[in-house]
Amino acid sequence: MKPPKTVLEATTALITMERANKHGVLDPSVLRRAVCAKTKAFANYAQQDAQEFYAFFADELKESIEKKALDLYAHAMPTKLTEKIPLPPHLAMSLPINRTMEATISSNMICSTCKMDRSKSETFLDLSLNLSYSAD
Repeated sequence: MKPPKTVLEATTALITMERANKHGVLDPSVLRRAVCAKTKAFANYAQQDAQEFYAFFADELKESIEKKALDLYAHAMPTKLTEKIPLPPHLAMSLPINRTMEATISSNMICSTCKMDRSKSETFLDLSLNLSYSAD
């Protein structure tokens, strides 16, 4: 088997190994090599932030899956597409990574003086929360 080149290929290889593995031990180095090939931030053996690694991994995986889905969608079109099109929302939301890992947070701000209303929505794959420790 040739080594995976992308994060999606490495994830697929890892899942395939997990399904074929009878001993319960997996070697995630295939995934790490794919991530390191994409960014040098994780290429050395220095201590790294797991949350940053996960955020990079999730973004790369989402981008790869959406690109694959868009290629399949464009290939199924009756005419050849000459411009880049976004993945239709109903297809994007049907992708497993979006169904299980994507969320949207909405905020609404209203000015107490002029009563102007402003809404904003952000989509994310990970959410960092500051947790405070109480000695109580």
